[in-house]
Amino acid sequence: MNNLNRSISLYKKAEKIAVKVIFANGNSLVTEINGTFQDAKKYYLGKYFNIGIYPIEQMSKAVEVVELRT
Repeated sequence: MNNLNRSISLYKKAEKIAVKVIFANGNSLVTEINGTFQDAKKYYLGKYFNIGIYPIEQMSKAVEVVELRT
């Protein structure tokens, strides 16, 4: 199996999950991500995201990720 086929095979195995991301300022968002719950935690936790509404930026650190049942 070449690298392209291997990548396509891995992509097909990824499942979409819903997570709730909670930020240090008390705001939260619900989103879907292709991957596992561990992937979502690795992507969000400890990083800053702009959760403001244009034109006002509001950077806040993700402090918790909760897996939602779909």
